[in-house]
Amino acid sequence: MPDNAGYMFAAYIAAAVIFGGYVIALIMRARTMTRRGDAIDTVTRP
Repeated sequence: MPDNAGYMFAAYIAAAVIFGGYVIALIMRARTMTRRGDAIDTVTRP
């Protein structure tokens, strides 16, 4: 049986880093939109 526990551990760490970065990017984008007043629920159309 192959010993691939190290690769599994590294894959979980990589997935956590990628997902965490995505969540941080979404939070930063939401704060920027709120600061500018471009909230999604306040769309104005001509």
